[in-house]
Amino acid sequence: ILVAKPADHKILFEWVKDMFNLNAGEQMTITDKKGRKHQYRWVNDVPLNGSKDADQVNFFDYQIITNGKPTYHNSWVTDITIDKNNIVMLVKAGRARWKIENETFNTLKNQGYHLEHNFGHGHKNLSMIFFMINLVAFYVHQILDLTDPLYQKVRYTKFTSRKEFWNQLRCTIRILIFPHWQSLMQFIWDPEKGIPP
Repeated sequence: ILVAKPADHKILFEWVKDMFNLNAGEQMTITDKKGRKHQYRWVNDVPLNGSKDADQVNFFDYQIITNGKPTYHNSWVTDITIDKNNIVMLVKAGRARWKIENETFNTLKNQGYHLEHNFGHGHKNLSMIFFMINLVAFYVHQILDLTDPLYQKVRYTKFTSRKEFWNQLRCTIRILIFPHWQSLMQFIWDPEKGIPP
């Protein structure tokens, strides 16, 4: 499920418009308890762009109308065939994907990873290398979050934020040497018992 914007996919949106003008598109409206209308529209098997060998995709869009005015609108493409039984789920997945991406980039930018849109103007691939190193660090931290009980205990019991945790790690390893990760975590958890050799 990928976002499709009219400015980026002009031919696709022309096809979709034509399909709806020919009554070949499907639509469904649901009114929720608050009186908002949720409008779902979809068309299967339309070209993604105007090239001769364009991929055929399935298009769907979603709009929330509150008090007669649109308050949210987005559109997506997918390779999943769309029907009235899965359109609501596909919209939820499309919206969740945006939320997940947004939260991930927010974490990478503001939670101690210092990821910026532009790392500077390095020669050749320097910016990309910095970006990839940040992603590797982020993935390692996600793996630790899921698999290392001592890391989880230290991270979530002693610290209120990632930034605070990373700052403590930086300060500790600047002045002390640890034989392995577990001894570092043990020291941060209980400095009296975890003094390194």
